[in-house]
Amino acid sequence: MERQWIRALLVSLIMILSSLAGCLDAEDNTPEPVTITGDDITDNSNNTTSDNEVVQIQPLGNVMISTYHVGELVSAVAGEHVTIEYMSQNNIPVHDYEPSVADLIRLQESDLFFYHGLGLEPWVESTLSSLGTNAPPSYMTHAMPSGQTSLDYESMMISEICEHMSEGPYEATTLVMDKSVLPEIHAEHNVHTLSFPEMDDNHDDHDEHNGTEEHDDHDDHDGHEGHNHGTPEKVIDNPVNCPANTVISIFHLEEGAYILEFEAEEENAFDMVALKMGGGHADHDHEGHDDHEDGKDYCHNTITHENYDSNEIDCETAGHVWMEGDDDHDDHNETDDHDDHDDHDFDEATPQEIIDLYDYNNDSHLSWDEFWTIWTDDDHNETDDHDDHNETDDHDDHNETDDHDDHNETDDHDDHNETDDPDDYNDEDSLRDLFNASDENGDQLLDLLELGHFIEELGGDHNEHEGHVGYVSIHIDQEGDYGFALPMDVEFHILMGGDDHDGHDDHDGHDNHDGHDDHDEGLCHDTTTHENYDLNETDCENAGHVWMEGDEEDDDHDDDHDDESNNTIVAEDDEDISYDPHSWLDPLAFEAQLNIVLEKLILTFPDGTSNFTTNANSYKVQLQTLDDGYEDAFGVSGTCFVGGHEKTIVANHNAYSYIANRYDIEIITLHGLDPEGEPSPQDIIRVTEHINEKGITILFVEEFTSQNAVNSIVEDTGVSIKLLYTMEMAPSDSNDNYISMMTKNLNNLVNGIGC
Repeated sequence: MERQWIRALLVSLIMILSSLAGCLDAEDNTPEPVTITGDDITDNSNNTTSDNEVVQIQPLGNVMISTYHVGELVSAVAGEHVTIEYMSQNNIPVHDYEPSVADLIRLQESDLFFYHGLGLEPWVESTLSSLGTNAPPSYMTHAMPSGQTSLDYESMMISEICEHMSEGPYEATTLVMDKSVLPEIHAEHNVHTLSFPEMDDNHDDHDEHNGTEEHDDHDDHDGHEGHNHGTPEKVIDNPVNCPANTVISIFHLEEGAYILEFEAEEENAFDMVALKMGGGHADHDHEGHDDHEDGKDYCHNTITHENYDSNEIDCETAGHVWMEGDDDHDDHNETDDHDDHDDHDFDEATPQEIIDLYDYNNDSHLSWDEFWTIWTDDDHNETDDHDDHNETDDHDDHNETDDHDDHNETDDHDDHNETDDPDDYNDEDSLRDLFNASDENGDQLLDLLELGHFIEELGGDHNEHEGHVGYVSIHIDQEGDYGFALPMDVEFHILMGGDDHDGHDDHDGHDNHDGHDDHDEGLCHDTTTHENYDLNETDCENAGHVWMEGDEEDDDHDDDHDDESNNTIVAEDDEDISYDPHSWLDPLAFEAQLNIVLEKLILTFPDGTSNFTTNANSYKVQLQTLDDGYEDAFGVSGTCFVGGHEKTIVANHNAYSYIANRYDIEIITLHGLDPEGEPSPQDIIRVTEHINEKGITILFVEEFTSQNAVNSIVEDTGVSIKLLYTMEMAPSDSNDNYISMMTKNLNNLVNGIGC
């Protein structure tokens, strides 16, 4: 908001100064005549001429363009009859671009502005808003052929999930009870047929597992661990085309390992599909940009599209673009006003709602004092005869002392777990004990996950496992939204921290919790209260508790998880793209977009109607020929279909959904090789391992994918590399255009598939 205000102010000042100087005089904005030869004229211009005769054409006006493929549309229709300018004067990815003041002035002086839309250019809305009434007529070019809809990522993911649930391929995995030896699965294009492990006598009744002196058994089935569950963002019952009684849960997951917990009354095997939802550029992990999102200035290489540290003078001397950092990162706080909190009951609100409303010091956590204010304000302690509940089953020993060592004098944990009635939590001591038990890292604050556990305990929903239980680890290769499809009769939970989940010591991501980072030497974990506290190893083990070695790798996560909910399921950003914007890669959709450009050009420059119409019709013929070429290869009677070839490719960017949907090609995205940034060594290793594991022989990458990374992968795997053009930036070959690059895409797809 502040940046928009500053931009608007600068624009206003420049407009005033320019007006005083006469810079905005209409005569000065008249486009310069274009000098061409007769054989360069491709339309029915009234400037008729013989071959090689030099003529001048007066452009009808200035048209501003957001990105390359939109410019191709305007150029195809208007030809030399308008002057085309691009917002970015450098070949910067359109979603990374931010208009300068000079760009804003050029925009307001233009006669017309075209942009693609669907979130491809995240800066458009704020830019036009900052110009107000000085903004030119502006139009979104995205469109689909009549009767067809834009592809949204959620629907595409659900369609793929349901197809796999019905058709496979299938991969069998046996769940385990011991979380120290978890089998690992991945979110990929197959069905995981999961079966529960055989249960011995020690596991038949999960309600009794706490009564044993074996703490390993306690760790394997600890009901408390269930309170580390993530919460799905969306649940879809019985989606169309899925098997009956299927439910899909959508979670937002960060990169890393998680534990999946399954419960069912019957021992029968069941199918599960886990797939990542596409997310356009909101999902790109721009390694080249991340280091500079903390307000630091950097230099942008317009050739390699990499960002690097430099100073402004050296950057501009090298012919690169100096990028000002953005220090305005505090705007993400959704509210500073907690006055409305009285309208919300604590036990009916979500953890995020509670943090938003009652986190008075804005530390993204809930303290005991903040909770007690809520509890007393909501009159939770007015319940009838609540004092009677405080005498239940030896809980006085737990409530009367802050010294948790008292819990260690008994090996029977059942006494601690029998307060399942929410009415047991109506006095301050019991509530404080419950608060402390939910505070897994012992920092006296509850983060979102800990708060979720706390709410669940208050609601009395924390039932022990019944029936059959099993666990498996899933490794998430890239942050994003993931869909999990299972039968409705299987209860499913995602637990945090699959790699080091020994009890509750796996809070690697909780770097922001004061007090936790101080335990580099180690912690003592109370297996009864599930609290961590400072002690030495000998005294800890003598007390019957578990000594936890410090994890020096925690610091590596500081940059990745600032102010987040840390290695967990987090809320989706407002700027996440819900639709795939890459519709221009479908030739028939591009034709529909051509019609929009034609209509708006005629509306703005009626004198060009005849030329515009002729040019558009000519270009439509080229687009139809292009579509025919794709149908000849991939259609129901095409060479690939007739030849029985599997129309599946592996690409490094999920930009090709419209091609896949139009021509029935399955395109699998291999995450980690960002098309517009420099992948880290870890990313390259991950991609290399995946290629070798899956036996991938051909990898499709975008034109501007790091050649260093590509060469390294080729050397390590022997995979063949083929290009697919997305045209989000101007091509490196100035002789290329939309038609030529789409033709190259067709040829590379045919060769890659082998048909």
